[in-house]
Amino acid sequence: MTLPRILALRLTGLRVAVDVQHLFRPSKPKDQGAVFTFPDGTHRTEGSIALAYAQELVSWLGARGATVFTNDPVAPDPVMVGEWSGPYSSRNAEANKLQVHAYLACHVNAGRGCYGAVEALNGSPGVALAAAIVRRLVTWPELRLSRVVRLNPSDRGGVCIRGVESGRAAVLLEPLFGDCTAHQAIILRHGGLADLAGALGEGLAAWYESR
Repeated sequence: MTLPRILALRLTGLRVAVDVQHLFRPSKPKDQGAVFTFPDGTHRTEGSIALAYAQELVSWLGARGATVFTNDPVAPDPVMVGEWSGPYSSRNAEANKLQVHAYLACHVNAGRGCYGAVEALNGSPGVALAAAIVRRLVTWPELRLSRVVRLNPSDRGGVCIRGVESGRAAVLLEPLFGDCTAHQAIILRHGGLADLAGALGEGLAAWYESR
C-alpha cells in the first residue's frame, strides 16, 4: 500500500464533531463572540476565526479518512450536518445520537493571555484528548505555555460540552488568544490557521490511535 493511501486511511473509523460555537444559534443570530482589534485598525471576530480554523481542521481530518460532522456556513439558514443548530445542549445531544468518538467545541480566547487552552470536564475521557492536543500545541514557540483546563459542569465553559455523554471525549478548544499580539502576528497571518488546524488534528489523531 502506498504512503498516500495509508495516510488517507489513517483515521478511518473515527467519528468526530467539529462545532463552531457562538455561531448558528437562531436565538442569538448576531452572536460572534469576542471582537479583536489588530494593529492596523482592522477587526476580526471570535466566530470568524473559529470558523476558519474549524474548516481547515475538517479538511485535515476528512483527508485522513475520518467521518466529520460540522456546521454548514453556506446554507441559506446555516445548520449543522445532522441538524445541529440552536443551543449547545441540542448539539451535544446530536453528537450522542451520531455516536461520535470526539466532540470539539471551537472558540477563541480573549483577555490578553498568550497560550492555548483545551478544556474538558474533570474525570471525563476529554481530559486525555485535551492532553494529547496540548502536547502538539506546546511545540509552537507562541503556544509553549498551552495547558489543559479541567472543568466542573457548572463552570462557565461547562455549558459548551456537558451534554456530551460521559463515554465520549468532549473538549472546548481555546487554542489561541485573538488579542495576543504574537498570536495575531504569527497564527492569524496567512496560512497560520491551517497550520494550527494541523496541530489540533495531529493531537486528535494521536489520541485516537493510542486507543
